[in-house]
Amino acid sequence: MSSDNNSTNNNDHSSESNTRVIVKSKKIGYFSKLFGKANPTTNKSIIIEKNGNISEIIRINDEKKSYLSFSEKLLSLFGKYKVIQKIIDHSPFNLSYRFNKNDSFPLLTKDNQKISAFYSLDLQIDPINPVKILQSFPDSNITIQDISKMLDQRIRSTTASAINDINSPTVRSSEFHSTFLNKLAPDLNNHASNLGFEVHDWTAPIFGTSSEEENKIEIENKKHELKIAELEKEISSINAPDETGKPVDNINIGSDSKNKNLLIILGFLI
Repeated sequence: MSSDNNSTNNNDHSSESNTRVIVKSKKIGYFSKLFGKANPTTNKSIIIEKNGNISEIIRINDEKKSYLSFSEKLLSLFGKYKVIQKIIDHSPFNLSYRFNKNDSFPLLTKDNQKISAFYSLDLQIDPINPVKILQSFPDSNITIQDISKMLDQRIRSTTASAINDINSPTVRSSEFHSTFLNKLAPDLNNHASNLGFEVHDWTAPIFGTSSEEENKIEIENKKHELKIAELEKEISSINAPDETGKPVDNINIGSDSKNKNLLIILGFLI
């Protein structure tokens, strides 16, 4: 929204949080195509692509599913199928928004008063329709930072429009603070839904015009950054075993040509 250094959005809590991969693409190897299965979890769904086309959507808590059918396994021995597995992480992630009075395009009330503000949103990829996110983000891997960049302008402009209809005395009221995001929720949900997300939760916004209120916003922002960084570290530590705990996907015996010859023999035995 703004180009000056003080007005950058504060979604970049830490290198841990904004670079977390929430959609990960992986090519499935020879042995895994024959003997492996896609294994969703309580917070991860899996999309299987065969030769560039989506063939299976395995949602959270679904049963394991073989990558290929019996006939497809036989054909794959001769290089028929290229299988890509996309792991969709439905764990909530956080984006925060800080508005400063010295932004190039600050928040302005109806009576033309500049105000500062801070609030955050917890989002998650829609577990019912996990494919939709792939339509908005064509890259193989998708990070929180990618989503932040896509949503930033839309959410900031929505917030600015809502504030522009309110007089400054109303903005200072506690009732307005507690109800603002409830009123904004339909628009926020609409922006998120169009990209394949849903708003999971949010923090009550803080608005300010005085120096004291500005300081309070700054303190809350710093507390929030630390909290989110710690949560992201916990999520990373929980997810780490899932990334290495599937030995069937990491089988590597000899060269590719030897693997193919071995698989042809195995193919006639299964």
